[in-house]
Amino acid sequence: MKIKILFTTMVIGFCCLFGCSKNVPLSGKITFSDDNAPVTCGMVYFDNGQMTGRADIQPDGSYVLGFEKAGNGVPKGEYKVYFSGVAQVDKIETGQATDAKKQTFGGNVSVTSLINRKYNSAETTDIIFEADGTTQKFDIKLDRAK
Repeated sequence: MKIKILFTTMVIGFCCLFGCSKNVPLSGKITFSDDNAPVTCGMVYFDNGQMTGRADIQPDGSYVLGFEKAGNGVPKGEYKVYFSGVAQVDKIETGQATDAKKQTFGGNVSVTSLINRKYNSAETTDIIFEADGTTQKFDIKLDRAK
């Protein structure tokens, strides 16, 4: 009996100290705001200032968020949503000129960002997601690079 009381007390103490919230599965689709075409590559990040969840963006624009492991969802809280790797990679010939939006690597590959730069970090993004413990779908529309 004493062991049962001790165990119950420990569980209650743990929940009070660390919270008893559980992750809620979160998925959605990422599209461009001008024509609703899917964003077909890259990563999406959900950052609450203490931890960051991430997901690969699939070719159809879909994602399934994970924190400790892929697809395990999101705990309650407010998150800044940002992206990386949403770009087009092109092979270029040596000496070929590239425009200001492209970065060249090794002289034969250029990378062009497809989305507005404000989405590239938690500090500059204007996309905020509030996880309320029940929301399971969050679709996102992004502005294209200018």
